[in-house]
Amino acid sequence: MAKSTPATLALQKAGVALTLHEYDYDPSAPRIGMRAAEALRVEPARLMKTLMVRAGDEPRFLRPLEESIARGLTPAEELLEKYNSVWTGTVEPIYDEYAY
Repeated sequence: MAKSTPATLALQKAGVALTLHEYDYDPSAPRIGMRAAEALRVEPARLMKTLMVRAGDEPRFLRPLEESIARGLTPAEELLEKYNSVWTGTVEPIYDEYAY
């Protein structure tokens, strides 16, 4: 497995503390994300794939990732939290709150 990715390099450059967790990587394996979760003994819902976006306004794309890291919740966990609390068991508010 590579020791760095564009995402880890960007985080290091920005001074963000991080810990690399290595595992045996097989690019031909089916369901690579599930393989990573199994190898790292992490619940798949907690494993987040980071995509680096090159655009005119990179901070706009990176800000939600930074906020998720600071909160310690994945976007899916945040949605479930809202579903079980302020949304009172319905997904209808997602259309207003997450519309582009």
